[in-house]
Amino acid sequence: MGDAFLDDLVKHGRSEFKVNGISYFGYQSQALIWRASEGKPPFSEKFMQVVGRDAIVFEKEKFQDRWAASKDAIGSALGSQQVPMADLATVLGVTEWMIPATASIGPAKQPVNQSPHRVGSAVIDDLFHAASSNAKSAQALLNHTPAGWKQSVLSYMLTDRLAAFQFHGNTDPFAEALRKATTGKDPVSLTLTTEALNTLKVHADKVFQPGDDNRLSIADRKLYDQLSFLRGPMGSALAAHIDQVYGTYITKSKGFDGLDKADLDRLLVLVSSDRDAAVELQAAEAARVVDRVNAHYPTSNEKGIKEQLIPEAKVFGHLVEARRLALLANAWNEEQAKKDVKDTLNSAFALFTSPIGALGTKVAGELGGLAGGKGAEFTFDRLSSYIANHMIQTSVTSGEALSTASDQNEMVDWLMQSAVISAKIATGEWSDEAMKDAKGSSYVTDDQPPKLKPIQEIIANPKTFDDFMEWARRHSTIESTSNELANTVHTARDKTHDNLNITGY
Repeated sequence: MGDAFLDDLVKHGRSEFKVNGISYFGYQSQALIWRASEGKPPFSEKFMQVVGRDAIVFEKEKFQDRWAASKDAIGSALGSQQVPMADLATVLGVTEWMIPATASIGPAKQPVNQSPHRVGSAVIDDLFHAASSNAKSAQALLNHTPAGWKQSVLSYMLTDRLAAFQFHGNTDPFAEALRKATTGKDPVSLTLTTEALNTLKVHADKVFQPGDDNRLSIADRKLYDQLSFLRGPMGSALAAHIDQVYGTYITKSKGFDGLDKADLDRLLVLVSSDRDAAVELQAAEAARVVDRVNAHYPTSNEKGIKEQLIPEAKVFGHLVEARRLALLANAWNEEQAKKDVKDTLNSAFALFTSPIGALGTKVAGELGGLAGGKGAEFTFDRLSSYIANHMIQTSVTSGEALSTASDQNEMVDWLMQSAVISAKIATGEWSDEAMKDAKGSSYVTDDQPPKLKPIQEIIANPKTFDDFMEWARRHSTIESTSNELANTVHTARDKTHDNLNITGY
């Protein structure tokens, strides 16, 4: 309809109207259309640049004075809240009729709403709902600094306007838009992730402080709760940029600009308070491990691959300890935290090998090829990944790693061993001694000397596969480095404590 139509929407949005003696602005009525959007088709990037950005600026212009008053001495003493600009349905008290997929007002005996939030939705909530269906639209809103502002929209949402999200408790729209805007592989996603982390690190520093017992404590529970809806999307953002997580801890380059190791440790504790976020992060690091093994094994072999795994073990140590500290800071006891950390890792391995996980997606459809006897046609990376996926998935299903590992360190070590053994199997390079030891086994032929049967035949029979894996481990040298890898994970845990200035563990 042309740019003029968008300009007219802005004029209408800033205009004031009256209905039954109640005044409202055009944006408050337009917001109902945004809220009703199913994202098909999505609102365009141009729409968000013109109308969406102006709606954000308009709310701040109209409400910043009253927001400032709510934070002064009198407002704080009275427990004032940061009230956002409500959409028209909320203003008129008919929000139950206007929310898609929500039943209208029922009989008089319906349950009373016990939520501490005011029923309804803000104009900005509805706007981010519309923007969340498209990464470009979400980025158009967040990756922008309006004229006259000293901060971007993203920084504004995470600081000055943060408390306003709590008034209605309708936090999912912004959380989903933030996830969409930060989880791509494009430069804007990384820029927004870095900015969000640098903004949130100031909050995290206020939330987490050493307690009287020198353990990590939640010093500002109110702020901690306000940030709760950001843990999930920021977990997804960190998982999407796991290479930068690695860079921040290991290489001192290619990390997140503006963050040091202590900043990232504190942010990881904040994010890992959300179990799903912790699972997603650990699954992303598991993917890094397998990719690194597959990239280096053909030239490093078992003797050299240890040097590739030690830095990955360090990163894993920080990730699993962040989850444990988050639980302990929330008054979980040591045994509860230990069990959860192992369960979380197991869930991360399950996600990693699931149809939507990094490894599961990578080998999707490969089973048919292997079953058809085409194993020899697979590249090293494909075959190694397939075997690793099968090994890890089998262990997760049976609970092997969860039940046999004494702690999270051993579970991480088990994952790394699985990746290396899978790579060794994919190369097919076994010593004469190993093949002599395999003679008469179900996974080799009757030839003299025996040869391994096709991998698809070995995998097809669970008993044969178990026997084969026992033999493969026996003739692999990776287990000799297990203690070093497990110790590396443990050392990273101690480093986390040093970074957070806590000693009571």
